[in-house]
Amino acid sequence: MKFSFLIILTLILSASAISQINPKTSKTKTVVPASPSTLPMETKKNASDEDIKYINRMRSEIQKAENAPNDIEPLRRHSASDIVLIPDGMPPVSGQENALNMMNQLWKIFEVKTEYHSEEVKIIGDTAIDRGWAKETLKNKKTNELTEKRANYLWISKKDKNGVWKQTYVMWNKRPE
Repeated sequence: MKFSFLIILTLILSASAISQINPKTSKTKTVVPASPSTLPMETKKNASDEDIKYINRMRSEIQKAENAPNDIEPLRRHSASDIVLIPDGMPPVSGQENALNMMNQLWKIFEVKTEYHSEEVKIIGDTAIDRGWAKETLKNKKTNELTEKRANYLWISKKDKNGVWKQTYVMWNKRPE
């Protein structure tokens, strides 16, 4: 039970982080029109490439934030206010503040090291799907006990009214070794 809670908390933080992080390398936003089918093929490809780059940056920034718990703001930037976390074996956690609180609780108990490995990023209109797996190591701050696990993840993001990607659903489950 304690192990599942920690894993879930870590995943929640990851999800929140992804949704909240703004790209550091660019101040401009790529806006894809509501009807990409009206764009020339070259424009569609470029917009999707930029969106995929953004999703990849989000994942990287979330991972960095999870592994250095001194700044939760990247998690806030990349998550929608109504984000839903669906952890393995636990009830869903709804809302950005609940997700962030869960992550803060995890950090109080554990030193966290997470590595995300994306297997696929798909952009479909204003929806992004990032699917992959993660390796997570938790070190209990009081006992120094180490717990390692692997999990499959599925992150669904949507563009907000300003055209910025925000995580809306973050799901994970145990992955066999």
